[in-house]
Amino acid sequence: MSIDESADLTNLMAKLIPEETSTIFSESDYVIDLSSWFQDSITQEKVSDLHKAIKNQNCIYLEYISKRSRSARIIQPHKLVFKQ
Repeated sequence: MSIDESADLTNLMAKLIPEETSTIFSESDYVIDLSSWFQDSITQEKVSDLHKAIKNQNCIYLEYISKRSRSARIIQPHKLVFKQ
């Protein structure tokens, strides 16, 4: 028996997935959940600052750090895109 064919698994999933989000799971080919398993106040604060800058059309100071270099920029964000 396949996992997909298991009535028990289907019933369990129906109980675990809230009703309002179950339509997302049934209508979409993919779902991306960016929520964290733990509270990360630093990340939440950064995202909140970016959101405020976008909403209020303000500039924000960012530091980019990579293996090779470090740079700082002042930008006016228009959209936040998550890229992995």
